Amino acid sequence: MNKKVQRLVEMALDLGGAPDWIDREKKQKIAGHQHPYAQNPAFPREPGPGSYPQGEGEPRPGQIRSYAELVASDVYPKIVRKLQAALGGQLPRGGPMQILQMLQGALQRAIQFEQGHEQELEQAAIRVVLDLPEFADAKSAYADGQLKIIAQLRPEIDLTGTNVEPEEPSEEQEAELEVAQIAQELDLEKEKRRMVNMMIQGAAVNKDHAYLQIEQELRRMNPQLVNTYALLMSGGELAYWVLPEEQQKMMMGGGGGGGGGAAGVEKLTFDEDGTPVITAQAIVFPVLIQELVKGLMEFYSYDDNADPSTQKYVHGQADTLGGELWDIKFGPAVWRQILRMIGNENQEYMPFIYRHLLELPTNEFNARMQQFLKGEPEGRQFIADLVAQIKAEHEGGGEQEPPPEFGGGEPPAPGQGGESGAEPEGEDNADWWKKESKAQKIVKDLLGE
Repeated sequence: MNKKVQRLVEMALDLGGAPDWIDREKKQKIAGHQHPYAQNPAFPREPGPGSYPQGEGEPRPGQIRSYAELVASDVYPKIVRKLQAALGGQLPRGGPMQILQMLQGALQRAIQFEQGHEQELEQAAIRVVLDLPEFADAKSAYADGQLKIIAQLRPEIDLTGTNVEPEEPSEEQEAELEVAQIAQELDLEKEKRRMVNMMIQGAAVNKDHAYLQIEQELRRMNPQLVNTYALLMSGGELAYWVLPEEQQKMMMGGGGGGGGGAAGVEKLTFDEDGTPVITAQAIVFPVLIQELVKGLMEFYSYDDNADPSTQKYVHGQADTLGGELWDIKFGPAVWRQILRMIGNENQEYMPFIYRHLLELPTNEFNARMQQFLKGEPEGRQFIADLVAQIKAEHEGGGEQEPPPEFGGGEPPAPGQGGESGAEPEGEDNADWWKKESKAQKIVKDLLGE
């Protein structure tokens, strides 16, 4: 690499003083607009006025040239700071290779510490996730039997049906792709699904320390367990930035347990009576929490009205382990930006804002995502209007008080909101949460009832 190109790569990111251990090829892709989202119409090329995260470690605008650089400059230093805290304030002199060795040791210890507690931890993972404010109504649906959740701690992860790279189109799909208009529409749907995957992964990775909700229970199992998890999760996040991409693909497709391979997986299926079933597998408890969050987000993302053949093609192209590598790197910052746009006081409405966003026509979805990620006033107003409409419908429900706003006090109790009455005929889709428990309405909407 000549000195000019080397200098370009080094100047691309503002790491806030964190040691630069990022894999060189990944830095080149970010700096050179060669990452998987570079041409995605929902992903900004440049930051907007409201893109910059607030608080400690805020990237300096003068050093950031693209939105992808901003994302990296937000996510990577946060990971290093978490890792440093897990190690007692000091990073090892041996750099990333020593950290990865420590990660392997932490994984083995976590698996050992969890032995004999698997069933207890599986149930705890479900409880932790359903106690999160944004999933309060999923908790109600789970309690009512309208949503099934299966959590499994396993030494080996079943990756059956998971693609490392995009599926080869069938002959019928190949023929459809010969039609320019169809090919363009499918490409737009694929890119939309890629953004959905990024948001799902971002929501999950941002819960990588949710295990602390039951810290005392974990310490009773083993006093070392919490510190082991802290090192494991922060070191695991760092690995996505440090390891070469091809090495990661080989590891993720190559078996579970402590010797490499995927650490977890989730699937959304439907049982014989049509009840949604979220199945999550992971090799350790904190990853199981992440997979459950992904499963719930996938549940909220499900489109029962999508054409099955189109959906199969789009998912086959977009849902890959290779794509997941970048979703995990970029997703946390993207999801945090969306939550900032929603506002702390409105977090309980996140699933319904998210669902409404996904139901928009693809071109409008792309435009709204650009507004959200750039922090533009139009995006904030869109969310404000949507939240106001949701609140107005709750207040008009008649039989119950509107749910309290989350942010200044205690999280809302599970299942709060209007729970009586059927949806009026001909009601606009924007009002689909009306009258019933919101989770119950989602279930009925998905099942076509």
